[in-house]
Amino acid sequence: MMSDFDTSGNGRRVANWSVSNRGPNSLIFSNLRKLIGHSRSLGRTNPTAVSIKENVVAGVVGTGIRPLSLHPDRKIRTLQRDAFDSFADNCDVEGMQNFYGMMTVAAHEFVEAGSCFGRFRERQSADGFNIPLQLQLLEPEQLNTSLQSHKKNKVVNGIEYDRIGRRLAYHMYQGHPGENMGYDGLRTVRISAKNMIHVFRPTRAGQNQGLPVFTQILLKLHDMEETDDSALLSQKLANLFGVYFEDLNADDPGLKLPGQIDNGDGTAVAKLEPGGAQILKAGLKPHTTTPPNVSVQYGEFYKAQMRMVSSAAFSLYHQTTGDLSNINFSSVRAGIIDLKRKIEGIQHNVFVFQFCRPTWRRVMDSAVLNGIIDLPGYIENPWPYLRVKWVPQGREWVDPLKDVNANILQVDNLMKSLSECIRERGQDPDLLLEEIAEEKKYLEELGLSKTEVMQKINPQDETLEEEEKEDAAEKESDALAA
Repeated sequence: MMSDFDTSGNGRRVANWSVSNRGPNSLIFSNLRKLIGHSRSLGRTNPTAVSIKENVVAGVVGTGIRPLSLHPDRKIRTLQRDAFDSFADNCDVEGMQNFYGMMTVAAHEFVEAGSCFGRFRERQSADGFNIPLQLQLLEPEQLNTSLQSHKKNKVVNGIEYDRIGRRLAYHMYQGHPGENMGYDGLRTVRISAKNMIHVFRPTRAGQNQGLPVFTQILLKLHDMEETDDSALLSQKLANLFGVYFEDLNADDPGLKLPGQIDNGDGTAVAKLEPGGAQILKAGLKPHTTTPPNVSVQYGEFYKAQMRMVSSAAFSLYHQTTGDLSNINFSSVRAGIIDLKRKIEGIQHNVFVFQFCRPTWRRVMDSAVLNGIIDLPGYIENPWPYLRVKWVPQGREWVDPLKDVNANILQVDNLMKSLSECIRERGQDPDLLLEEIAEEKKYLEELGLSKTEVMQKINPQDETLEEEEKEDAAEKESDALAA
């Protein structure tokens, strides 16, 4: 019977096409450990993988995705901002990074391993923290995926669920199984889901762990590295021998060139190096060889492969390679716009929802319950205090003048608010407008105007005005002379 679809039959073209209809978590259980191992190996040693990883981390997190409270009362917003800033500066259990540095580490884990876990650790008031709460990051290898059940609850890949599919707990090794922790390190600890955050990007319904960003290009990156090493070695070998000499004086085999040694049978052997010369024994006829060389088409082939792996890993070719040749304003703008959509999807659907929102909630809970700040009605209805706009680092404009003018037009025509324009730059509208008001007041106290200050900052403006006047005078004189 003829198949209705090309790939649903058993023809020659699909005869060797292996397929699997296994569920997402079954596939993850069987393959994730090895995928993570290969991915981490490339992330340590492969220059292309390292470049892609740094690009994704810089694009998704940058200097940090920061919270801006949307509470209508500005004083409340200030209280919430101060409380979160206090937590952010002291949140790392090891005391090595702030909240945004930990977010960067989580992004590295997201790229290399597909997931990152965080555990909230409550602290005592005697510990000296203004907000008695800290965060500990855990690698996905620390999840005990061998468990299948806990009491009457189902456990899938180390994550425990209740009867209606809600996450109840995570079963984690006490230490990292890849470290020399001894027996105690491999003891499993059940941690309530309320005290955990899990950052990953599901691509199938019901998937409960993420896959490394490199998953689809692991083999290609490995093969490309070997191919590039082979091309480099071929080019190196192509430069080794320069000239062959036959010693025609059989009675005096002692003729040598500088740097040559006698190998014991009367033949002088030269070191293999570019431009080297080799003297042959009498009676041996030299033959010219064609040394290996890199094909002239290799460069284009390599570029095509780099474009493929870059597009599959949330990066652009020129970002991955640093090659800015053969690009123009239109092409780079189109590429950046398309990449921005993908990066923003990861920012808001993964990091904001899974990493940032739970952290904000726990910080507000801790601040209110410990009497750090007073948020009226929070216990009864916390929602007004949990409305937050998470703002990523502002992106540099491709054409600043055009983008600024476009924002001005949108604000003037009520298509965008001034606050939105400020947030797009990664800034807090409250702080920026307060700073502008303070500067304006200070200038008035000094008896200065904004125009005078800008002329001091940009003295070339006066020079440009003078040059424009001179050009106008020259044009006028030329017109009169004509």
